[in-house]
Amino acid sequence: MSGGALVPLRCEQCGGSPPLREAAEVSCPFCGASVVIPPDYLEAARLRTLELAARSEAEPAWRAVADGVPEWLPYAALASVALVPPGAALVANLVREWRSQGEVMAYVALPLLLPSAALFFWASAVNETTLGVRSALCARAPEEEGKPSGCRSCGAPLQAEPEALFATCLYCEVDSLLEVMPLRPLGESLRASLRTLIDATAALRRRRRLMGFGVVGFTLLVGALSALVAFGVRASLG
Repeated sequence: MSGGALVPLRCEQCGGSPPLREAAEVSCPFCGASVVIPPDYLEAARLRTLELAARSEAEPAWRAVADGVPEWLPYAALASVALVPPGAALVANLVREWRSQGEVMAYVALPLLLPSAALFFWASAVNETTLGVRSALCARAPEEEGKPSGCRSCGAPLQAEPEALFATCLYCEVDSLLEVMPLRPLGESLRASLRTLIDATAALRRRRRLMGFGVVGFTLLVGALSALVAFGVRASLG
């Protein structure tokens, strides 16, 4: 043991890591040989069983932040960026006469461009960040079909509960997402820092909050520029 983590047990027959359970011995999932569970490993298995209730409470919080935004939302926002401002400018020219097209741009097109552009940047950033964090947390794919997934940290087989989103490694105490996803550079860099489901949920919430602040700042900046353009147009024509 090192730093509270258990070194994965090894099957003497094939060298594979058996799952850790509250039992005197378990069968190796790779070759079927019996592996004896030492007393300190039994105690670790007992403690992790007690933590299942805590994880079941944490998973709903993860579900609330991990799905990102609907896939159609960025495309709808992008379509609005492309269609709404020119359409509104056309309608504005039809319903009244403007002294210049600069006025139409300042008073109609730019204000309508801002919300859709901000929504597009926010939705795209949320989905990209969510995908990166989920990739960082996903368990290793099984070595063979029908075998258990591996811990994302130490590679030991995971003992997953039915319908669970996450499984906790009984050796190194790291939570792994039971979802097959490709690893990405962002995910790879986060794997070491996000050990538990609670850590991951908190980190994802922080990132989404920061992105929201960034979008608000972007909106205020473009709004201020739009107001300056409108003021300049009015001053030049007045």
